[in-house]
Amino acid sequence: MRVFVVIIFSFLLFCNLSSKKNIYRGLVTYVLSFSPPSKSRQIKCFSSTLFEHINMHRRSLSDQSLYSSSPAKKVMSRKFSYAYDRWTFIFFLFGSINILSALWMLIAPSNWYYHLLASVPEYGPLNIHFVRDIGCVFLLLGCGLIVGGFLLMEFSLPLFTMNTLFYMLHMFVHIYEVVSGRVRMEIFWVDLPGIYVPALLTFILNIVLIRKYMASSTSTIHPIRTRQ
Repeated sequence: MRVFVVIIFSFLLFCNLSSKKNIYRGLVTYVLSFSPPSKSRQIKCFSSTLFEHINMHRRSLSDQSLYSSSPAKKVMSRKFSYAYDRWTFIFFLFGSINILSALWMLIAPSNWYYHLLASVPEYGPLNIHFVRDIGCVFLLLGCGLIVGGFLLMEFSLPLFTMNTLFYMLHMFVHIYEVVSGRVRMEIFWVDLPGIYVPALLTFILNIVLIRKYMASSTSTIHPIRTRQ
């Protein structure tokens, strides 16, 4: 039982839960005082050997912490090596617009339906559940742009591309509605500033971002924005 106590305490000391050498040695002395001579020699030999291994392990950990950096630290330093630039503002702008639109749709869908300057009633009757569904999509895209613009910059391209694809598909749906005659031709000009312009603008910006990505493709992590 005393040998078991010494092993457990040595393990705790090995895990850096205690760094007091005199406590360890005092415990060993206490156990040795109640052990027969044959067991005392075994316990003393075992404890001294284990104590040497503990010291060697601590010295190796200390050297590693001084002269090398862990992969997690490398990832963190790599992540925060980016600098905010004009793309940060672009991501913030489109992300904020998406989030504000989403909150409007989720909190007050009826108010959004009747007061949005896009003649939404022209496309059909009010469906509060469907409006909130669209609000969830806008909220997800907006949060993705904010994260890609400020936190996970190495994922800026896919996050921005998802937003662009949604804008483009949304635009094609509206074009089909106008071309098929389901809505009046005048609705095209109503949708122009809120549907067509953002879609085309994000499409152009996405091409620029892809070219920027390809230019930096020689890097192992494919950075989109680097410190200038």
